[in-house]
Amino acid sequence: MVTKVQTDLSAIKTQEKKKVYEHFIRSLKDSGGLASTNSFNNYDSSRMSAVESFSEVKAPDGKKLSEKLKTVGTPDATTAAQSITTALEQSDNYKDAKKDFNTDLTNLNDLLLAGKYSLGDAASYMLEAKNTAVNAIQAQQTLERDNLSKLFEKDDFKTQMKTALGCSDAELQAIKTQMTADLKKSQDEKLDEFKKGLEDNANQLFKKAEQEYWRISFLGHRYLSNKAMKEEIDRMAAEAEKKDPTLSMHSGIKGSDRLKHIDPTKLTTHVSITGTTLQAGGEGAEFSLSTEFNRWYTTDHRIYVTLTSIAEELKARGSDTITFQINDTDPKRAKEIAKKAFESAIIAGFPPDKINIKVNGESLYSSDYDEKAKKAKVDDKLFTDDPKRLQFAKSKFQKGAEEREAFIKGNNTGKLKAELQDLKAKAREAEKSAAPRLGP
Repeated sequence: MVTKVQTDLSAIKTQEKKKVYEHFIRSLKDSGGLASTNSFNNYDSSRMSAVESFSEVKAPDGKKLSEKLKTVGTPDATTAAQSITTALEQSDNYKDAKKDFNTDLTNLNDLLLAGKYSLGDAASYMLEAKNTAVNAIQAQQTLERDNLSKLFEKDDFKTQMKTALGCSDAELQAIKTQMTADLKKSQDEKLDEFKKGLEDNANQLFKKAEQEYWRISFLGHRYLSNKAMKEEIDRMAAEAEKKDPTLSMHSGIKGSDRLKHIDPTKLTTHVSITGTTLQAGGEGAEFSLSTEFNRWYTTDHRIYVTLTSIAEELKARGSDTITFQINDTDPKRAKEIAKKAFESAIIAGFPPDKINIKVNGESLYSSDYDEKAKKAKVDDKLFTDDPKRLQFAKSKFQKGAEEREAFIKGNNTGKLKAELQDLKAKAREAEKSAAPRLGP
């Protein structure tokens, strides 16, 4: 069944893009897998788990505490060191949480690589898995601090330490204070690393998901609405299959994968939403699209359609920012087209702080974006005479961004969680069946 698409400005609406995206859902590029499947294991291997972990804690004679206890080598020293290890042991709840996390993310990775769920579904689940794991880790960390503190309250341990180290009560108290502080500092640092790693991986998946949204919705619309574009995409798909016979790019009941290996930057056909040819120039970062508007016969609708189409293609190519250069001998007309260019970029998904507009060589709207600070310094001379129009455009972007985000983050999280739970239950049953049985 052929999906019908709009060939006017309504084609840019989120609902229309979702329709096209879902038609070509099997065209999603492989994610390459998750980078965080080993996150919990990495955290666990880096946590303080024995006296050797306290490398900055010194005995009264200046030697490292761990080296001092090892050098002394008496039963008191050995028992004291073992008691510290015992205080930092993993609880059963922590072990179970780690095992569940590892199982879930391994299965999630397999499901993602199989194309069963979207990048957004995976990223959303990862953030939930992170929160569950963090709760388990924090409970374990609290237990470790409590156990270590209580250990120094035990008379047997205090006697063993003082005998092995030849230290006073005051010196032992100083050792306890430093060990407790070092443990807390390390716990906080390692937990932050764990959280950041998962959050970064999830954000990378969301970013990939967003770029796939732009790529597929753009290519899909042009494929379904323009003969020349369809022919070029079919040719590119055939060439890809010829180079790699294992590739399959055909329609199926779950959507078409025709666009899976199509890179918008390789296109030589450039058309607007309505099918009007756009002129291309430059390559790579210097790539540009251009058009001309007849002074007497060009309607506002055509201007919006053309400028939005230009912005949409640049977005599909992976551009984060866009610069429009408007040239016209009539300054008033040029400025009005410039305002439409800004609004068109907004409609196509560019944030207000990622848009630059030049009119007859003069910068009327520019944005200097600081990637680290995630802020932009905007110099606006374009809308000084019409601030309400600017505000309306910004509110339109915000609404569109919220709609896209809700769609991109996926709506199959519940289904995904249920499948992961089922896979985990089956794995547990398999373990039970494989476990050796005692008795005759």
